[in-house]
Amino acid sequence: MLDLDQIINSFADPLFVKDREHRWVLLNDAACQFLGYPREQLLGKSDYDFFPKEEADIFWEKDEIVFKTGLENINEEELTDAEDKTHVIVTRKTLYTDPQGNSFIVGIIRDITDRRRAERELLKVRDQLEQGIQERTAELTQINRELKKEIRERVRIETFLAESEKKYRDLVETSRELIWSVDAAGRWTFLSQKATRQIYGREPEEMLGRSFTDFTSPQHLEQDWETFGKIKEGHPFVHYDTVHLRKDGRPVDLSFNAVVVYGEGGKVLGTRGTASDVTARRLAEERLRESEERIRTTIDHALDAVIVFDEEGEIVYWNPQAEKIFGWSAAEALGKKDTELIAPLRYGGVYRQTRLRFLKENRMGLLNRRLETELRHADGHELPVELSVTPLHLGGHWMFSAFVRDITERKLAAQAIQRKTLELARSNKELQDFAYVASHDLQEPLHKIIAFTERLRVNCENLNAKAVDSLERIRHAALRMRQLIADLLQYARVTTQARPVERVDMATLIREVLSMLELRIAETGAEIQIGILPAVLADRSQMFQLFQNLLGNALKFVKPGEKPWLRISGRPLDSATVEFTVEDHGLGFDPTFSEQIFKPFQRLHGRSEYEGTGMGLAICQKIVQRHNGDISVQSTPGKGTCFKVRLPRFQGNEEK
Repeated sequence: MLDLDQIINSFADPLFVKDREHRWVLLNDAACQFLGYPREQLLGKSDYDFFPKEEADIFWEKDEIVFKTGLENINEEELTDAEDKTHVIVTRKTLYTDPQGNSFIVGIIRDITDRRRAERELLKVRDQLEQGIQERTAELTQINRELKKEIRERVRIETFLAESEKKYRDLVETSRELIWSVDAAGRWTFLSQKATRQIYGREPEEMLGRSFTDFTSPQHLEQDWETFGKIKEGHPFVHYDTVHLRKDGRPVDLSFNAVVVYGEGGKVLGTRGTASDVTARRLAEERLRESEERIRTTIDHALDAVIVFDEEGEIVYWNPQAEKIFGWSAAEALGKKDTELIAPLRYGGVYRQTRLRFLKENRMGLLNRRLETELRHADGHELPVELSVTPLHLGGHWMFSAFVRDITERKLAAQAIQRKTLELARSNKELQDFAYVASHDLQEPLHKIIAFTERLRVNCENLNAKAVDSLERIRHAALRMRQLIADLLQYARVTTQARPVERVDMATLIREVLSMLELRIAETGAEIQIGILPAVLADRSQMFQLFQNLLGNALKFVKPGEKPWLRISGRPLDSATVEFTVEDHGLGFDPTFSEQIFKPFQRLHGRSEYEGTGMGLAICQKIVQRHNGDISVQSTPGKGTCFKVRLPRFQGNEEK
């Protein structure tokens, strides 16, 4: 086996290995000897622990190049050893990555101090020889130097002039800016080719020698000639806007810069300058102005108050609707602070803090949200508003736009609705209490009527047939009245004697309902199918009554001689609602009565055909409504009926 230490120590040149943190993890004997420190002192340390900072900075920089690029780096550097002796070295650094993915630098140092010293000595000797030669040929060399200098300078000047002329011509001819000159009479003497073609749609030759007024829009002719005169008087112009005409007659907006040109003795030779096509800019500015006008008109006619204020809360815009809502005119509001003008005193600090937190910490807080709050009117009273404030970054500064809607009428309407709701609830409660008490108090007279009618029928043996029939009619009417009162009491108890909700296993409950109807099922030979029935949170006794009524109707309303068929099933409609279905193949009814049948005492068949008071479905509907659900029916005469009951899985806070 080869010994790694023996191998690296066999190198005559100093060799070292650094980890990714620039710390030595391996040095051969030559490296320790060259640096002048024992290996134990060097390992785990970096260049900054032993070398001057300016040297360590260079070593660190070259290490990073190797780590980041993976390329070998060879660099000539200076290194100060432990004896404070400075060496000139050449360092070769290579990247090595071990199987675990760790990166290391493997470096080899070669001391070239002696070589550099020898080179300096050789250069010194060479310089001395050259100095001797130069001294001997000084005169000739000086003459030759001066001659070469003169030749080079002449060539340089000629080359520079040629290049400058070419650059200037290329620049002028290819510039998008029109470069032009005219004489003292206003005739074109020069026009750059590319810009002339783009702006005028002409070749320069078509325009040279002609007056610039030949190409000026008639509406600007007088003003352009007057401006030309001022330029010749020595007044330069910058960004003078006018309109010229293209070859096809279309106008083009131009912006001119011009100065006067003088000749010998101060004589005016003409003017020259540049011109830019600003047609697109002018059109954009017009569209921008139109857009701003449309936006301002829209905001000025908005139904909401629009208020804009700066970083200090100072109002800079106040639309007409703000004047109507707050009672301050724009002249009175502009320049005032929002906290002084419209914010109630108790909210002033909140508004300032919200603004400051956004400006300093970029925290939105109450910004970009729709809030209901109160703001102050000019007469001092507070009015309820819906407020949203949005930050806008304009021109390097933050502005805040506030949209304010007066919700006084909405608040009053809501209060009125609340009052009406409470009044309706109170009236409904009183009506339910009255129905319950009245129905209960009617029971006693009916008991007496039925009892005394039965006594008369039993004790009066010599009554004729007509009298017996009259007593029987009285008794039947009283029994019917008692049933009506019982149903009315049951209807009232849906809300007056409601029980707390609980988890109801509907499969178990339906089996209990069918057990209650067992005698009627056996008598009619009914066929009953039961599907999946999900559990709900509800008043169990009312669920029992609800499905007893629905299943009882399905068993009752069938064609004579036919066996009833009915099916009950359930399914979740979504995460919050379940639907139960009770369907049959019974009599059915006209769909136009689908709403009427849920009203109290409503019947679709005569009492002689089917028993009942017409209260059963009204009670069902009230039970479902009390559970925040709904009940609906679909029916076809002669084919059957399908009731659908939708109930929430949870009632009130039971979900939590």
